[in-house]
Amino acid sequence: MTSDGAPLSCTVRTSANIALVKYWGKRDSDLILPLNDSVSLNIDALNADTTIVASSEFLADSVEVNGKKYDCGENTRFYRVFQAVRKLLESRESSASSRLHFEVVSTTNFPVASGLASSAAGFAAIAYGMKTLFGFSQDEASRLARLGSGSAVRSLDGGLVRWRRGTRADGIDSVAEQLFPASHWPSLRALIFVANDQEKKDGSTKGMQMTVETSSLLQERVAGVDEAINSLTQAFAAKDFSKLAELVMKDSDNFHACCLDTKPPLPYLNDTSRLIIDLVHRFNSRKSEPGQKNEKQPEALGAAYTFDAGPNACIYIEEATMCEFLKFVTKHLRFSPGAKAKIQEILGEDVETLLDAPLILDLIYSTVGGEPQILAHQMS
Repeated sequence: MTSDGAPLSCTVRTSANIALVKYWGKRDSDLILPLNDSVSLNIDALNADTTIVASSEFLADSVEVNGKKYDCGENTRFYRVFQAVRKLLESRESSASSRLHFEVVSTTNFPVASGLASSAAGFAAIAYGMKTLFGFSQDEASRLARLGSGSAVRSLDGGLVRWRRGTRADGIDSVAEQLFPASHWPSLRALIFVANDQEKKDGSTKGMQMTVETSSLLQERVAGVDEAINSLTQAFAAKDFSKLAELVMKDSDNFHACCLDTKPPLPYLNDTSRLIIDLVHRFNSRKSEPGQKNEKQPEALGAAYTFDAGPNACIYIEEATMCEFLKFVTKHLRFSPGAKAKIQEILGEDVETLLDAPLILDLIYSTVGGEPQILAHQMS
């Protein structure tokens, strides 16, 4: 609040992130502390534009996402975050903090609750907005974001970001850090194949708790994550896409094996997802055929799939390989008119539409690793 009691407001844009090594399972459900570290890249085209207004004149907190109002009562994720903000302000001896309430209005340009990390973008936007309004530190913003959605902490910075699990019981050391800026690997791209835009049956919060309670594979996964992240970090440092692709796909496969090992199983992938997996492997094998590579060089992978808790594929790829990959997959998939138009714009040529192949509802092409942006900031 300003000295005259006028409300504070800001509008921020944050992006969903897709993990290269995934977070799945909590060591503390109340503080949302993860069992393992994770690393991700922001998908610049998947945005949440969020306006936060803070005022002591509001009678209660309110949140609206894509026109839908959300409950902000006790025991909700929004309440946890807003209460944490008020407590941070109280620690600074702000007399108005206990009376302060928040109005949040957010719009996303991609479907929510469908496995595209919409909650990560949304809670990162709230945390980044609070940081902007009240001058919180990056680590304080990380803790706020984490209370809403664990993976939201990774959307608070650009480039390759690692969320460290931490070891402290209070979670103070469970924060995100940038490993490499986006400028380190500017040719890296993401292609999102939207196979289903409906809300998933089992959300991530419920699903990961089921996995923690019932999967015998999960502990084996957790034990190997640090080694996987170290290897991936080395590949990223060297801009070794083939090695990066191998590690990213291995982690995705491992993650979904744990989901299927859950009782009852969590079949987040569908038939279209599995076809895309097969197509990526066929594309990579095709690139390795005689005449497709220098025979003195090791086998090179050209594309990498990864799936969060949903059926929609994120393909990490380098810009130079993207057109070749799109031409390949259009021979095996059917695309909606909108998705087809995007492919034709990228390729600069017409593509045929298959009539009896699995349908891709939308295609999202994106640069990766962008930072959050402040779109507007009103202090009085």
